[in-house]
Amino acid sequence: MPQVSLELGLAIGGIALTFILLVLDKAEKVKGGMLYVLLAVAALMIVPLALGNPLVSGVPSKWKWWASALALLMVAVVFWGIAIWITPIPPVLVPKTILSAKRAIVPAIEIGASGVVFGAPGNGGYNLDDLIPILKECEFSVESISGQIKVSIIIRDANGNVVAEIIRNEWSVAGRPVSWDRNYNQDSLEVKDNRGKVVLQVTALPDRIRLQANWFKKNGHKAYAIQSNGRGGRPKEGYAMFILDSPPEQFSSDDPRLEIEPMFQYPSETHLGELLNAPR
Repeated sequence: MPQVSLELGLAIGGIALTFILLVLDKAEKVKGGMLYVLLAVAALMIVPLALGNPLVSGVPSKWKWWASALALLMVAVVFWGIAIWITPIPPVLVPKTILSAKRAIVPAIEIGASGVVFGAPGNGGYNLDDLIPILKECEFSVESISGQIKVSIIIRDANGNVVAEIIRNEWSVAGRPVSWDRNYNQDSLEVKDNRGKVVLQVTALPDRIRLQANWFKKNGHKAYAIQSNGRGGRPKEGYAMFILDSPPEQFSSDDPRLEIEPMFQYPSETHLGELLNAPR
């Protein structure tokens, strides 16, 4: 019975291991770093045969280094190609626009959980066209990316100047205003101003967007879309305040009726995605 050399035995084992790894990869039984470590082991098992075969060992001594380097390169190229082939290609994340007044994509909007809904004319409820101008002015948009809701908005101060911008749930490169914060999870985003007051709250539902906002506009006036918080003698359910253009003197900034009840815990650095009423 012919004997198998150690180099040949290792090479056969390396080739067998490679095929086993390819099968396990396709069956999604082995993934991640361990797959590449085992693939490197399989390559190393083939190296002795690659260096000891007659095509390399039999060349003149002055060419042996080059032949050995070429053999190692061939092994490396083959296994590098295998590694590239089994590396999953990340999916192209195509944002799905849920709301964008600039693109005329505006679903039904409910003011918080009040039941007060703005929809298309003729569908009952309030006219969605009343909200569209302010949504355009602050460049408000809601997208879905890999199941995560992403909100973008421009935030202004009492003089109508842009003080911050949120782009897909994150502060723009200019940074967030001092003492402001924002928090979010898979379907909601909330923004707090420097007084610790909620000025924006967005939740995406399958059939509508829930929105509460306390905006400054370009002209320095404010726009309110706020569910009743039960203060001022108004009921919490079925009641909301919607004012499209309010001069500063119309309402005090400390008016308790204009407070949006927070839904997240803060600061977001240590409580990202954690709801106030989440079980502990």
